[in-house]
Amino acid sequence: MKTKNILIVLTLFLYTNLTLGQYIEDALRYARPQLKGTARFVALGGAFNALGGDMSAISENPAAAAVFLHSELGVSLNYTKNQIDAGYFNNFRNINSGATNIDQFGIVFVMTNGSSDFSKLSFAYNFKGDQRFDSKFNAYGVNPSKGIDDYFLSFAQGVRFVNIDLAVGEGVSNVYQYLGDNIGFDAQQAFLGYQSFIINPLREVSNNTDYNSASNPQNKQFKSQFFCD
Repeated sequence: MKTKNILIVLTLFLYTNLTLGQYIEDALRYARPQLKGTARFVALGGAFNALGGDMSAISENPAAAAVFLHSELGVSLNYTKNQIDAGYFNNFRNINSGATNIDQFGIVFVMTNGSSDFSKLSFAYNFKGDQRFDSKFNAYGVNPSKGIDDYFLSFAQGVRFVNIDLAVGEGVSNVYQYLGDNIGFDAQQAFLGYQSFIINPLREVSNNTDYNSASNPQNKQFKSQFFCD
């Protein structure tokens, strides 16, 4: 296999270390802002958007600044405590973490002129957060039977070796696309597993459809650790 092809395959796997998976629930969790701001604003469920006279209401309704009678400065702090239990193959770990953040900062300048019909002018600025996703967890354990080779083997069995072996002049990206367009996802995964030396054919002949592990032929146990910060 050419060095260039090996580097391309390794690059694809390095990118997978940066990917994150989402659940259906995350679509709502990420799209919906959390109510944050001054204590009064949060306690009344954002009702001060209409009433005015509150720093956090300025972000939603700029006219709320007109209710202020005097210049004011306001800061609201938030302390978030996370306690996450993680279990992996009967190994359980707990992480307690906390963080203090500024949920709201606002300032209002009120200028008055009692001798004129235009008696008051307010200039205001306010910042408030929408949502925080800070969390930490740590999962650790020993997988007694499954590894990354099992993933590729599950797709490779039944795929002809001629479809995943690079011929002279073929490139990894071109063959990967061809397999997806003409044979299917199983062939693509088998191709990635073979080209990255994770699985091997039992016989290096065109019609071979049986594969074994190249990365863990002794079927050893795997120690896995996942840490999210």
